[in-house]
Amino acid sequence: MPSIGIFADRFSPLHCGHIAAIVRASAMVDALHVVVATDDAWEWDHLYRNARLHFFPSRYRERWLRAIFLDHPHVQIHAVHLPCTGDDEADRAAGAEAIMERLGTSITHVFFSGTEDDAAFEELYPRAERVLIQPDRRLHPVSSAQIRAEGALRHWEMIPTVVRAFLVKKVVLVGPESTGKTVLARNLAMYYNTEYVGEYKRTLLDQVGDNDTLLEDYPRIAMAQYLAVYEARKRARKVLFVDTEALVTQNYSRLYEGFHQRIIDEIARLQDYDLVLYLTPDVPWVDDGTRLFGDEREDADAGLRALLESHGVEVVEVSGDFAQRLDIAVGAVDRLLAAESSGASAR
Repeated sequence: MPSIGIFADRFSPLHCGHIAAIVRASAMVDALHVVVATDDAWEWDHLYRNARLHFFPSRYRERWLRAIFLDHPHVQIHAVHLPCTGDDEADRAAGAEAIMERLGTSITHVFFSGTEDDAAFEELYPRAERVLIQPDRRLHPVSSAQIRAEGALRHWEMIPTVVRAFLVKKVVLVGPESTGKTVLARNLAMYYNTEYVGEYKRTLLDQVGDNDTLLEDYPRIAMAQYLAVYEARKRARKVLFVDTEALVTQNYSRLYEGFHQRIIDEIARLQDYDLVLYLTPDVPWVDDGTRLFGDEREDADAGLRALLESHGVEVVEVSGDFAQRLDIAVGAVDRLLAAESSGASAR
C-alpha cells in the first residue's frame, strides 16, 4: 500500500522554512498533498490589517508552491477553503472533513510543525501516523508571524525566490529628455547591488536601425517596458530601478506625433511603482541622436507633469547637479526601504 501524507498550513506568507518542511515530508512518503488552508477574509482582518507586508490571497500562495514543486510529481498542491469561525475545535473538524473530501483518498501520514497540533490530529486522523517536522531554526530562523510584523525586506534571505518577485520595491525614474534618467538608474542599481530596466525605446530603435519612432511604436514600447519590469523583478535584490514608464511614452507620443493614445493610458494603469523619482530639466541638454526637443523641454516637462497628475501619481522631485541628484534619489530610496519596517511613509 502506498504511503500518502498531507501537510496543511496557511503559508501566509510562504517562507523558506515552509519549503524545507515540505521537502522533508515529501521524502518520507510516496505521495504528499500540500494543502493551502484558505480563508482570505479572515486572514486580512486578523493577520494583515496592521501587518508590514502586502497581503497576497491564497491563490498566489497556491501558485508559488506549484511553481516551486513543479519538478516533484509526487507533491500535489491544493487550496482548500477552511473557514475560521472562532470555534477552534469545530473549525479543525470541519477542516479535516473538507481536506479529506478534496483529496478523495486515504491518508497514512499527517505532517505538522507545531507540537500543539499532535493531540488534535490524533482525533481527526486516527488511522494516520502523525509526524512532527521540527523547524530548522539554524537555517530558517523566522516565522510567518515575524515576517508579517517586521516586513519581508528584513528577512529577504528567508523568502523563496519565486515569492521575492512579488515583494521587490519598484522605483521608476521619469522626466523630460536628457535629464539623466538612464545614468541615474544604472548608478542606483550599482549602489544598491541590484537590477535596473533600461528604456525600451532605445532597444527598439537599435533593432530597426532607425532613430525615429512611428506612431504604432509607442504602445509597443510601453507594453515591452512593462513586461521587462515584470521579468526583472525575479532577478532584483529588494529594489528594482526602472528607466521611464508608460506615461513618459505617452508624453513622447504627444510631442512627436501630436497624438494621445488611450491604449497607453491603460498600460499605465497596470503599473504599480512604489516610488516615482521625477528628474527636473535643470541640467544641460545632450543630443544623443534620438532627441528633438532640446528647446522645448518646458513644454515636455509641463505635459508629463499633467499626465502624472491626471493618473494620480505622486513624485519625489530630483534636481540639481548630478551629485545632488544621486543624493536626493538615495535618500528617497532609503526612506522607501526603511518604511516597510517602521510603518512610516516613504515620501
